[in-house]
Amino acid sequence: MLKQSYKSIEIIVVDDNGDRGMYRKATEKIMGRYEKDRRIRYICHPKNLNGSAARNTGIGHSNGKYLTFLDNDDFMLSDRIANAVKTLEEVKADAYFCDVLLMAQGRYAKVHGFCGSELVWKDLLFSASCMGTGSNLFLRRSAIDETGSFDTSFKRNQDVEYMLRFLLNHKSIWRPDLDLVKGESATSNEQSYESYAQTKAHFDVTFASLISSLDEEEEKKRLVCRETELLSVAIRSCNERAVQCALKRLADLGRPVGMAQKAMIGLKCKRRHAPLMIEKLMRLLRHYSVRRRLSASDRISVSELASLAVTPEC
Repeated sequence: MLKQSYKSIEIIVVDDNGDRGMYRKATEKIMGRYEKDRRIRYICHPKNLNGSAARNTGIGHSNGKYLTFLDNDDFMLSDRIANAVKTLEEVKADAYFCDVLLMAQGRYAKVHGFCGSELVWKDLLFSASCMGTGSNLFLRRSAIDETGSFDTSFKRNQDVEYMLRFLLNHKSIWRPDLDLVKGESATSNEQSYESYAQTKAHFDVTFASLISSLDEEEEKKRLVCRETELLSVAIRSCNERAVQCALKRLADLGRPVGMAQKAMIGLKCKRRHAPLMIEKLMRLLRHYSVRRRLSASDRISVSELASLAVTPEC
């Protein structure tokens, strides 16, 4: 952040760790190096309140014309802010998105882009990962004031929930500038299948009126993407029953092959369960007529399997 080519910035670090935890102590030590830098403010939550609350805290303490967010495992390239400000000063849009370089297994994996020039609210119903990362939000403050706060009832997908409301009334622009890198967190933040399924159910209830406005083909596309995301989480959680249910739902939607393949390569099984889980998954995939380039007898490590791709895309 301090190496940005655009110099007129303020940096607000919101520490959402527990008050006495090791991560709070580590963060305090790092922030101590910058206590005399007037551009930087360090704000601590008394306890872990989750990402939505942290974003709301940052917004509430900011003064800029534009706001962006940066998760602790992502980083910006030096022209990120300059390119975003220049674009939003030139065009009639309130949100700016750029291409994102994704990392997997400690190395650069692929570039996440977008096939159009404007992200619209329906795109977020069709894919929760279409923005690439929550750090890809670069927003005009006046539009944030009109949209309101992040919904703290969402413990996951809070950026998707917020931007769906934002894009209902505000335009966005996507430029193919490669200015963001989505890294891998050094801490464990992997959601359970049950938690993610609850988030999806909460999302469907919250936006029921918007979902009901989709035509038949759009609703099928939304459901395919939804089940693909659930399948991917079920695989990473080593939840065999959830994997089987998700594969069946995809088969019922007429899309078992391609969708299941894309979710399968996101596998990040816990090491102690990996050999058995991989064998069971292969049997399930064959049962639902999903052709894989790997067979149950292949000798392939979990890390190699996980590195075949990053997140599933619809």
